[in-house]
Amino acid sequence: MKKIVVADTYEGKPVTEIYVNAFKGNIQLTHVTLPKSIEIIGSGAFENCVSLSSVTFSGVTEIPDAFMGCTSLKKIDLTSVKTVGSEAFSGCSSLTEVVGIEGVEDFSYGVFAGIGIPFENGVRYIGKFAVD
Repeated sequence: MKKIVVADTYEGKPVTEIYVNAFKGNIQLTHVTLPKSIEIIGSGAFENCVSLSSVTFSGVTEIPDAFMGCTSLKKIDLTSVKTVGSEAFSGCSSLTEVVGIEGVEDFSYGVFAGIGIPFENGVRYIGKFAVD
């Protein structure tokens, strides 16, 4: 399983969520494409997917601690996102490009810990140790 493209419907019903720990620790996963129908990414959904280098989504408004330890993740587009939860991208040591960061209103504790991603104007809240 290297690339995953999640469909927007399953058996005629909309797919709206990636469940908690759904792909946690999957070392073969390299690319994920989520449809606009996905609104929720569960906690730890992609945690420690060390080969994951690309994630594409456009409907997600809140990201919890879903991508911790994704050491190959290089770029993330946060254009649709309003809230990024604690340690969401901590340990993503290859992350060098964050698109749409100016639209995010709330960053929790340790979001980019160990990476040093700069914040843009318009951010309402930056948690303690957001960039460590």
